[in-house]
Amino acid sequence: MALMSCYEEIYEALVTLANDDSQKPGTKVEAQDLTKSIQTLETSLLTLIWQTILEPFHKTTITLQGASTDLYSATALLKGLVVLIVSLRTQFDIFEQREKVTVHVPIITRVVE
Repeated sequence: MALMSCYEEIYEALVTLANDDSQKPGTKVEAQDLTKSIQTLETSLLTLIWQTILEPFHKTTITLQGASTDLYSATALLKGLVVLIVSLRTQFDIFEQREKVTVHVPIITRVVE
């Protein structure tokens, strides 16, 4: 997933846009808002979780669309996705640890608005 693999680069690009005086004021404000959003623990965690979910689903979809995929293989692939989703329910602590290692963007506390 492009967002997770380029998280820091996206953050840096947003910071650059937010600080670029040649940008329109609306663009700068939007970049500032997105920078704040990408710095929240909620956004970084959800990005990591969604990558973990969507990557296997995407690979399974590609395989299922192949002309040579038989019913037995398709069933096994779909059962594998069910096992994955069930196992993810108990792994929140693991995602928190992975987020700390994976995301190298300063995380701020969400401000209650």
